[in-house]
Parts: sequence; C-alpha cells; structure tokens
Amino acid sequence: MVTFTSTRIASEYCQVRVGGDVAALKGVMKLVLEAHEAAVRNGGEPVLDLPFIEQHTLGFEAFADDLRRTSLDEILRVSGLQLAQIQRISQIYMQAKSVIICYAWASPNTATAPRTCSRSPICC
Repeated sequence: MVTFTSTRIASEYCQVRVGGDVAALKGVMKLVLEAHEAAVRNGGEPVLDLPFIEQHTLGFEAFADDLRRTSLDEILRVSGLQLAQIQRISQIYMQAKSVIICYAWASPNTATAPRTCSRSPICC
C-alpha cells in the first residue's frame, strides 16, 4: 500500500563505536537486569519473565553474573554511547509489549568480528 508519507521504523538509532556493538547490547541488558533486581527487592512487579527464562535458556545465571561484573564505565567506553541513550533504550525495551531488534553486521573481516560473533547470541 502506498501512503506517500514516511513510516517511523525505529524508536532509537545508536551509532556505536567500531567493535562496540556487544558492549551496547550489554549495557541495555545490564540496566534491564538491574531494574528487575530492584523491582524484586522492593516488592514490585518483576521485569524479567524468570519462569520463561528458566524453561527456555541455559546459563542465565552465569550470563547475569557477567552483566553484574561489567561496569557501566567500561560499557560506555567500549560502546561509544552515552549513558542517557542506553537508559532510554532500556526504558523503551522494558515498557514495550513486543520488541524487534535490528542488528546489522557490515563485514566479517573486521578485527573484532570473530570475538563479537562468538559472544553475541543475536549475531550469526
């Protein structure tokens, strides 16, 4: 169908530093995990669907421990993003009924490609 108008296709666009894609994703995941843990600690509504995670994933606790150990300063340094942008993305994600993450990878020949690909469940 032709509408002759523009269509909004993204809530946020992130221009990450070369090799900073995993750090950017980790930043969002870290803030989502922190929000979940704070909600549970304060008697609020959980952010994460832990029964679903337990049933359909392996290694979540090791993954969560890695997020807890990774500092936001390191995430910001490697990703090249500002904390405010990662916070906005995290809020959009947590408030959304459904989410589509578009991830593009320009070339597998970059210096960080093998490391990034092996560490990112979204890539490859």
